[in-house]
Amino acid sequence: SLAAGRATALVGPSGGGKSTWLAALGGLVAPSSGRVLADGRSVGDLPATEIAHLVGWVPQWSSSALLARTVLDEVLLTGRTLGERDEAAATARARQLLEALGLAHLERADPQTLSGGEQRRLAVAAALAHGPAAVLADEPTVGQDRGTWAAVVGLLLAQRARGGAVVTA
Repeated sequence: SLAAGRATALVGPSGGGKSTWLAALGGLVAPSSGRVLADGRSVGDLPATEIAHLVGWVPQWSSSALLARTVLDEVLLTGRTLGERDEAAATARARQLLEALGLAHLERADPQTLSGGEQRRLAVAAALAHGPAAVLADEPTVGQDRGTWAAVVGLLLAQRARGGAVVTA
C-alpha cells in the first residue's frame, strides 16, 4: 500500500516486474491478479483524469511520454488538462522545478531535442508540477550525473516531506 509521507523503493533484477508493478499502480495496465485500489475504488474503474489528479508518472522511457511543443508546456500539460485555474502560479512552480533540475535554460526548447537524461528530468518535473498525491517513478535517476541525481532525489524526497507518497523502481 502507498502511504502519505512514505517513499518506497522497488528493487529486483532486470525483467523482474518492477515497471509492470508501477504501471499497474498508476492504472496504466491491469494487474494479472488482484486489484489496485485508490480510496477503496479499483484504479481500473477510475477515469484517466481522476488517476492523473492522484498520480504523477515518470516512465522508464521518458521520450515516449513527451507531448508538448516546449519544455515549459510539457511541465504544465497535466495541470492544464486537469483544469488548473491559476496559470501564473502553475507557471512559477514549473519554472522552479525546471531550475532545480538544471533545465530552466531549455524552457522554450522542443522536448524531443533534449538528451535522454534531460528528458528524464523533464518527466520528473512534469510528474510533480500538478501536485499529485503520489509519484510513481521508473528509474528516475538513470543517465544523471551526481548533481542532477541529487536534484531528482531531492525533489522526490520533498514530495514525501510534503506528505505525498513516492514509489521508485
